[in-house]
Formats: sequence, structure tokens, C-alpha cells
Amino acid sequence: QQERVLILKLLARKIGTVPAELQLQIENLTVSELEELGESLLDFTQLEDLVTWLGGQGPGDQLIELEVLDLIA
Repeated sequence: QQERVLILKLLARKIGTVPAELQLQIENLTVSELEELGESLLDFTQLEDLVTWLGGQGPGDQLIELEVLDLIA
């Protein structure tokens, strides 16, 4: 749980507010996926980078990715 809180804080500082839909996806990541996200977020410059990263994490995530892209467009 602490890892998730830290990742969400880092994301907020790096790319701004993370929509609830994406926060939910992050909360469902495994510890190793959180570690990967922690490294990857260092290269993020915009919310779309997070959406793209999460879109590669499992089936069904692409639908959420499209919905979030609609929200931020």
C-alpha cells in the first residue's frame, strides 16, 4: 500500500492530477508492476504517457485508456 501511495504522489508531481480511473488501475498493480511504473514515470512528461504505460499492463486496459483519453482531450 505504501508503494502505491508513493507512486501516486510522484505521478501527481510529475504529470499533474491522476484521474480516478487510472488511480484504480494503479491500485490493482502488483508490487513488481509498481516498481516498473516507478522507474518508467521518471520519463513521463504528460498524462498520456501514464495512459499508454497502463494500456500495456493487461487485457481490458485499452478500453479504460480510450475513456481516459476522451476525458483529457
